[in-house]
This record gives sequence, C-alpha cells and structure tokens, in this order.
Amino acid sequence: MTWNANGTDVKTETIPGTPPQTSASVTLTALFQLGTHNITVTVSDGQGGAANCSFTFTVVDTTPPSVGCPLPTTMSADSQCQAPVPDLTTKVIASDICTPTANLVITQAPAAGILVSLGTHTITVQVTDASGNKGSCATTFTVADTTPPQIMCPADIVAANDPGQCSVAVNYPSPVATDNCSGVSIACNPPSGSFFPVGTTTVTCTATDAASNSATCTFTVTVTAPPRDAEPPVAGCTPTTNPSGNNEPNAGNNPKSGQNPDGFYQLLATDNFDPSSAIRMYIKDSASDFVAGPFKSGDKVKITQAPGVKPNSKPMTGEIIAHIQFKGDALVYGVDSSGNVSTPHNCLVAPKPK
Repeated sequence: MTWNANGTDVKTETIPGTPPQTSASVTLTALFQLGTHNITVTVSDGQGGAANCSFTFTVVDTTPPSVGCPLPTTMSADSQCQAPVPDLTTKVIASDICTPTANLVITQAPAAGILVSLGTHTITVQVTDASGNKGSCATTFTVADTTPPQIMCPADIVAANDPGQCSVAVNYPSPVATDNCSGVSIACNPPSGSFFPVGTTTVTCTATDAASNSATCTFTVTVTAPPRDAEPPVAGCTPTTNPSGNNEPNAGNNPKSGQNPDGFYQLLATDNFDPSSAIRMYIKDSASDFVAGPFKSGDKVKITQAPGVKPNSKPMTGEIIAHIQFKGDALVYGVDSSGNVSTPHNCLVAPKPK
C-alpha cells in the first residue's frame, strides 16, 4: 500500500518580521494482510521538532476463487438403467489469492451418488473462500447403455419333410430376451415359418436394444426324410402333489366345481417311436399366443388362470419347476424328434378337497 504524507516547518527568518515556512512530503509503501490496520505518521525537522498523525485502513478479499472442472465423462448404466452422479469435489482444480486451497469449501449440484437415468447431465461445482467469495464451473457426464441384452434361444428342433417335398415350414417358439434398459427387438434368420431343407440348418437370433447393443444365440432345425416316424406323441397332464404335501384329486364333471387351470400338474407324454424323455412338451395359453416351455415328460408345474394377467412363466425351485400364469385355459402338447405334434390336451383343475 502507498500513501503520501505532507508536513510544514518554520525556518530561520531571512526577512525581518516574516516567519518563513518550509514544506516536506514523504511517501510510505508497505504490504499488509487482510484486516483493519492503524497507521501513525511522524514528521521531524531534524532539530528536535516533530509532529504526527494517525489513520486506519482495511484490507478486504473481494476476489472469487479460481475453479477448473474436469472434462466431460461417460458412465455405463447399471442393471437398473441408471448411474450415480460422480464426485467432482476432489477432482476440480481450485485456488484463491487469500484462502489456502485446503480451506476452500467445495460443493456440487447434483450431489455425488444420486442415481440418474440415461442421457447427458450437467454438474455445477461451487468453491467458496473464507471471505464468502464464490467461484464456479460446470461440466457434463453422460449415462450410456453399454450393456448388451441377454437372449435365450429355444431348444433344437427336429422336423420331418413334407410328403413329396425336400423341405418343410417350421414355426419355432420366439427366443426370450431381457435387457437392463427397455426396448429390445429380436430378429431370427431364417425366421419362424420359413421352409427348411432336409438336413440341419442353424438359426441365428439377435437381440438388439435401443442403444444398438446386441447379443446372439443359435439353435438348429433338422429336417429328416423318410423313413421317419409319422405318428404324433400323446401328451397330457395329471394333478400332482403341491408343495404343502396335499394331493390334488381328479377333476370332476360338474362345471361348477372350478375346472379352470389353477393347480399343480405333472406333464406326461408317450410316443410310439421316441422315449418319453425325448418328447418336448409345451403349454399354450388358449386366450393368447403365449407358449411356455419346452418341458420334459415328468416335469411338475403350477398353472394359474388369471384373465387380467400378462401371460408369463417363472422358474421355481424344488419339485415344482415353474409357475405359469395364463389368461385362458392351459393346452398341453408334445413334439417328438420327428417334429410330430400331439393333439393339445386341456389341463382341468380338480375340485377342491372336501
């Protein structure tokens, strides 16, 4: 800080009757810390005469901190299609002319750890020094879906060629695909319903999500030529033991006894050519296109009819391997190794024990 101090002093008389004056000035230069300071200036004439004056001045910090944010970043979405906001308070470059860096208060909005969805998000970092001056910067981070879907293909299929033809049209169950984010499309080549030639053809199915991540699975369709098994299997179901140990009785003939599928069943199949273990068994919802399976002869399942439900099949542990919910009736059918499909069998629930 620099000040100019002025003073005057008398000197020896040169003209009788006139007291001459002399003036002097002094420049003061010094550096001071923050706060209020008292200054006293003393001027002496070198002959024992002196005079002084005092004043105060205050040094204040009005300069905001300097802040530099990290470059934009990208994070992968988790299994719930979200990602936590990163902590930038330890990554910003901040400095201040008065407050030590370690004493600067750094905050960010939104706060670190908050889960956000797909897209680009702005993070604002604010730095406050000891005098309350604030500096800020902003950067972005993007939550991206980088996780491919999961896809499960149906089991390999064996079908017989059409009489007099070297191929047969095969309709196969759709693969099942899941993804951490919504919007999965499935495409198979060759598509279901195509004509497959005699021999083995590999079907490749690809699941693609909205972010263009993809995954594939394969299965085979084998078309056999004569001699072949031309007789379809016989498929059915029978009430079985529920997990609590109570046996379901046989269904009655009274339509009021509650014969809609809602109970525990064992799937059964026989064939004139293949062993029962080779029969692939499926259960179709009579009120929708949903098909559960494949299952094996002897498998036990729980079937529930709920007209308002979205048809689904969920695996279970223990003796009952799946819980299937349908809008309509449960139609059980089997497919043998030659592709013969049995007549659908309607599983009817038995009346409640009396």
